[in-house]
Amino acid sequence: MARVGGVGDAKAATAEVQAIVTELHGAVQGKVGELKGAKAGEAVSFATQVVAGVNYFIKAKYSVGGKDTFAHLRVWKKLGNGGLELTNVQYPKAEADAIAHF
Repeated sequence: MARVGGVGDAKAATAEVQAIVTELHGAVQGKVGELKGAKAGEAVSFATQVVAGVNYFIKAKYSVGGKDTFAHLRVWKKLGNGGLELTNVQYPKAEADAIAHF
């Protein structure tokens, strides 16, 4: 169990998390040039942190040049209107890399 304000345990991705990855695909490509031309990522797992809204820490799989690669996305879902903002990306990551606060 996470402490108040801490990041929760990683869980398998849900349809809601996949929708976030799909919606923010253009923003991810803007931050990571190597992912330009790649199809929208496949959400693998995620963890959340309750702040003034919710921070999502998402592991997403991309296919680049026929090879699978991974990125960790930090997405802020704003309180109130629920708008999404891609606040950070860690790339490249390995499939075995754990999701953590960044």
